[in-house]
Amino acid sequence: MGADQSKARAAEEEKKPVKLQSWPPGGLVVLGPDYVFGGDQPVTLRLKEDWWNGYTHAIREVNTEEVCFQTEGRRGGVGWLRQVYTRTGAKAFGMKKVETSATQGSETFYSPTGEQLSRVFVSAGATKAVMRARVNNLMQGGTPYVLTYELVYRDKQGTIYISEPDKQKEHRVAVAAVHYKMPGVEKTKGEYFLTLAPGIDASILVAICMSLDEARRGVRGY
Repeated sequence: MGADQSKARAAEEEKKPVKLQSWPPGGLVVLGPDYVFGGDQPVTLRLKEDWWNGYTHAIREVNTEEVCFQTEGRRGGVGWLRQVYTRTGAKAFGMKKVETSATQGSETFYSPTGEQLSRVFVSAGATKAVMRARVNNLMQGGTPYVLTYELVYRDKQGTIYISEPDKQKEHRVAVAAVHYKMPGVEKTKGEYFLTLAPGIDASILVAICMSLDEARRGVRGY
């Protein structure tokens, strides 16, 4: 097999759907059990950007079109603020991002009471973006885990992995898959589809998707 054929096969392998697993045992709950959707089946959420304001999303379950979250966001200073609400209008969680450059920054994911639940770090390069977040699993009394999201611009898709803090390279499990659509050259109105393995808290993964959306725009310009 020639070099070109090997590269083509490798590219096709990269595009194959990632097999999602429910892990750790008992599930991952960061904000609360009310944010674990789908029961014992995978669930897909659609994140739809507002027509005019790219910091605002409506988030629905794909099969039922039921609203899971709604967001209100605005840019201010060197970052942006976003408040996320439940389907009933109650505060679910907040997000505050501070940019250190057009392609890097850190973000705080916090509860309605203002408690910091996670600090996440974003780095966007020429071909892909990566985010890492350390979270505490309430299902295991606060056991820490690391979430890593890798997004490839060319394929318009990415994977969210979970691992133990000291075993990030040796053992990581894919718990969510993401792909997105951007109509034309519009900077807003994008759609993200987030498929979660059973037992996984949607709140932190939704936050990760929205944060990486901003990083992608910063380096790609759309």
